[in-house]
Amino acid sequence: MRKPLITSLFSQPADDISYAVQAHRRAVLTRKNFERSVNLPWSLFLYPARHIMRRREKQTLDALIRAQPKSNIDAEEKLLYLIAALTAQAANVDRSQIGTAIATLNAHKSVLYPLISK
Repeated sequence: MRKPLITSLFSQPADDISYAVQAHRRAVLTRKNFERSVNLPWSLFLYPARHIMRRREKQTLDALIRAQPKSNIDAEEKLLYLIAALTAQAANVDRSQIGTAIATLNAHKSVLYPLISK
């Protein structure tokens, strides 16, 4: 049975790391571009849109953190992106989310440890 069109357009694959990384990257870039218009006279009317964009960014980050890597390459991509996002302060992550991310990467520990220890 096929999914309804609306559902398939807005739902992301559960464990597709590349898709989750791209979705978060797009959400961050969209929010940053939108926040540049803060000094415009009509920016007061844009407040609801800013709230929606921040919420979308958080949702995409949560989806990335919960995603289970299928391969070592996916695990490496997830780890490197999360480290870069945290370092650049593009992601606001709390301790429980970091614990969840680590738990999803535990199966690939033997491949990721040499990457981190460099």
